Amino acid sequence: MMWNVQDVVYKINDEVVGSVITREDVLSYARRYGYQNFNVLSEDGRYLTPDDFPYSGNVRVIPIGKLG
Repeated sequence: MMWNVQDVVYKINDEVVGSVITREDVLSYARRYGYQNFNVLSEDGRYLTPDDFPYSGNVRVIPIGKLG
């Protein structure tokens, strides 16, 4: 899942949600798709923590485990 800061677009249904990625955006996405555990990486591969948000740049949500 890649989000772009200029038009944060979910690849599923191309849903535009805003221009800056917040911690709540990431958590909402994770809940929506059943990710129990996940990592968030910047476009250069650096692990992001909740303290890094709001974030300006591309991020990737990598699921570690999936509910159900």
